[in-house]
Amino acid sequence: MSAGKYRGEMSRAEGLERLKSLANRLNIPPGDLRVRPVKGTKGGMELSFAYQGVEIRRECSSQGDHDRNFVCLVLWLGDLVRNVERRIETLHEAFYSEGARLLPADTSAYGETAENLYEGTKTIEESLDLVRRSLARLNLSVNDVKVTWDEERNQARLRLRLRSGAIVDKISVGQKDARRNLAALALWLQARAKNFERGIERDLDRLFASNLLLPAKS
Repeated sequence: MSAGKYRGEMSRAEGLERLKSLANRLNIPPGDLRVRPVKGTKGGMELSFAYQGVEIRRECSSQGDHDRNFVCLVLWLGDLVRNVERRIETLHEAFYSEGARLLPADTSAYGETAENLYEGTKTIEESLDLVRRSLARLNLSVNDVKVTWDEERNQARLRLRLRSGAIVDKISVGQKDARRNLAALALWLQARAKNFERGIERDLDRLFASNLLLPAKS
C-alpha cells in the first residue's frame, strides 16, 4: 500500500506548539522532545524522547518533505497521547514498537498523564460504522473483524485477523459505559488506520504489535 499524503494545513510553528503541549501532557520537559532530519532520506524526520530512561524513537519519510513528515509525527504522537489519556492504551502499548516494551516493570500503566475519558455522543451504530470505514483504510474487510460490547461488564472488544493471519485482540473497559467503550475503541482503530495510511507504520503486524496475541517483532 502506498502512503497517503498529508493534506492538512498545520504549519511548522503550529506543530512545534502542539509538541510542547504533548510534552506537558506526558509530563516530560518540552525540550526533551527532539525532532531531526533523517540522513539518507528525502525529507525524512525523526521524533525522539527519553521516558523512564528508555529512548522512544519514530521516523516518518513518506511525505516527501521535512515539514509534512514533521506534521505527521506530531499527529502520530497526539493520537497516542490522547489514547493514553482515554485509558484505551497503556504507555507500554502506545509506544511498544518504539522501545516502551523495555520500560521498567513498575512503570505506571499511564505514566503521569491526566485521565481524559471519552465523553462524546457516538451511538453504537456510529461507532460500528467508524470501525467499518477504518477497516477499508487498512485494506481489510468486515469479515476480518468481530466487535462485541457488554453492558453488564461495561466493556467493548475488537478481534481482528490481519492478512498475515495474526490476531489483534483489544479490549476497552476504562469508559463510563459500554457505548463509550465501543466509541473509544472505534476511535483507537481510526487513529491506527490514519497513521498506517500516512506511512508511519510499514505493515499491519507492526502497527498492531502490542495487541497481537503473539506480538510481532519490531
